[in-house]
Amino acid sequence: MLFGYSAQSLVYFSPEFLQLVQVVATQVGSAVKNAQLYEELRLLSLDLDRKVRERTAELERANEQLREVDRLKSEFLSVVAHEFRTPLTSICSFAEILLHYDTLDATQRRRFVEIINEEGQRLTRLISQVLDISRIESGKLELRLEYHDLRAIVAAAFQIAEPVAGRRGIRLCFDAPAALPPVYVDRDRVLQVITNLLSNAVQLSPPGETVRVAALPAGRPRYMMGIGAPEDLLDGVARGVDLFDCVLPTRLGRNGAVFTHAGKLNLRNAGLATRSGPIEDGCDCEACAEFSLGYLHHLFRCEELLGYRLASIHNLRFLVRLMAEAREAILAGSYDGFHEEFRSRYRPPDEQVRNEQRKRWREARSRWAAGAGTELQPAGESSERAAAEANEERMDGARPTGD
Repeated sequence: MLFGYSAQSLVYFSPEFLQLVQVVATQVGSAVKNAQLYEELRLLSLDLDRKVRERTAELERANEQLREVDRLKSEFLSVVAHEFRTPLTSICSFAEILLHYDTLDATQRRRFVEIINEEGQRLTRLISQVLDISRIESGKLELRLEYHDLRAIVAAAFQIAEPVAGRRGIRLCFDAPAALPPVYVDRDRVLQVITNLLSNAVQLSPPGETVRVAALPAGRPRYMMGIGAPEDLLDGVARGVDLFDCVLPTRLGRNGAVFTHAGKLNLRNAGLATRSGPIEDGCDCEACAEFSLGYLHHLFRCEELLGYRLASIHNLRFLVRLMAEAREAILAGSYDGFHEEFRSRYRPPDEQVRNEQRKRWREARSRWAAGAGTELQPAGESSERAAAEANEERMDGARPTGD
């Protein structure tokens, strides 16, 4: 029995009222149950949507990796074909001369046979390098560095290119001083470079022209492109290079890596969150003068564009200061000591870390290009936004050893 008290007396509810309450209670219970089921369905739908997105992203990454493998395969085959074609062309050309020209004296014939033998040995070494899969996978290239006479290397390249040049009526000329300093290089690699340049010049020059190879005159500035790491810059200066040009300082800056005299510093490292000092004491760049390491770390964690700009400004200023220090050491006659002292403090990356960084840059550029609906640029063309979005930069420690 359902009853209640009113303000005046005990009130009994009628059966009709009780039936109405029961109907309302049933409807309310059904509504609550439906709401619970709807919420469960919504959560399941969100979870399914998340799993679909994750799986789609995995498939896109796998597809991108396959495209990268296909690109590398095509690039590898193109390079191999070009590298093999040069010695094969020389072997075929001199063999053809020996077969069709009976007027050659014994000295000429012997010299042509020697060239064929040398090119055959060089081709064998190229094939051995291609078949050395472990070296290719590790990204390391073994160089046989020795002191060589540059004139002798150029003369060998001329002998390789002369048959093709002769058939096209093109004259080859080597204009250089009689006494050139020895060069510390891998002879096969330098010979391949000079031969490829001569081959391209012969093929692209009209008949009757002269292809000239000349040494850079004394007093002219030496320019090296694509070198931007501090340790490489100082090595280049030690070898007589005057000018450098590279995107590496700003590319690293946009990925959170900044130069210091002790090595590169990763601004994304969590250990920098409470650091109040500058990137490097004594640096007069805007990033060091106005902002703390903790704030720069915050900018990169939030992916603020200001962080990318400040890190790039610091890296550029660091290299300008480093070159000024190198210039002072040269004028003081103490560059060797300065160079050695810098290398003893600076921790450069190893080759494996360099290759992993290049791979992450390519992946970031590919993801941006895919999202923007544009085709990828050649490997040497960097994109401002692509580099800025390459946020997978991972380096161990506050002063990592890698790019």
